[in-house]
Amino acid sequence: MKFFRSQPDILITGLAKTGTTILFSRIRESVSPRPLTFFEPTTAEELNQILKQGKRKSTLTKCLAGHVMDKADIVSGFTHPLLIIRDPRDQFVSEMLYEFFTLYKNRDVEGYRAAASLLEQKVAHPEQRSCRCLFAEIASLAIKQPVHYSLISLLAEKYQNLEQYRDAIDPFVVKYEDIIDDNLAPLAAYLGVKTILPAEVDPEVTRVRRTSGYGEWRQWFTPEDVEEFESELGEMMRRHGYGTCELPQRQVIPAETSLDYIRQFLPES
Repeated sequence: MKFFRSQPDILITGLAKTGTTILFSRIRESVSPRPLTFFEPTTAEELNQILKQGKRKSTLTKCLAGHVMDKADIVSGFTHPLLIIRDPRDQFVSEMLYEFFTLYKNRDVEGYRAAASLLEQKVAHPEQRSCRCLFAEIASLAIKQPVHYSLISLLAEKYQNLEQYRDAIDPFVVKYEDIIDDNLAPLAAYLGVKTILPAEVDPEVTRVRRTSGYGEWRQWFTPEDVEEFESELGEMMRRHGYGTCELPQRQVIPAETSLDYIRQFLPES
């Protein structure tokens, strides 16, 4: 087990929609004295500057994995690197719905309404359209051109890169599901704190929060989705304890984590 030097440098990373923001908020409240915080730096220069500041005071940094996976030499300077892993099936649903934020940023009212109509059909009849196809349709509206790639294949490639990063850095791995279940005693011990305190994310990033739970993918997926995930990510899921399971006979997609969630992204007309 690592122990803090007088000025620990904590780096949280993970793929998008895996809980990096809420873990950042919780650790910020748990480490005393409160560390200097850095939210989503993207360049090697920024990371090096954080490490320089860490010589005088403890730091807490949150980065998306894509911005650090090619910077292992810099990341190795952080005393406490953390990596978040999430069930990629839940992650898929979250990323799909976050496409509505792109429509919001583009002020695309027409595209939003078309995408919302597709989502309404999915919520009404979960079994009739695969999430794979639904993502392609919503993403096509968001970027205004046909999407010819599979998000499932893209996730598989991202997790492959993440495994290489893990081998190179040997970070402390935190499962998203353990954050939700508050099963964070091992993390607290690693960080040298008594407990990981509860915390709310900052108001300016509350849009990232959707379910505060896990396993809802079962209500969304069709057998086609399950089969493709098994083909592309089955080995990775089993390695991290995400087993397969049967879909429920009657699927119900909650409005609060689907239609209600996307209303915050309705562009101003």
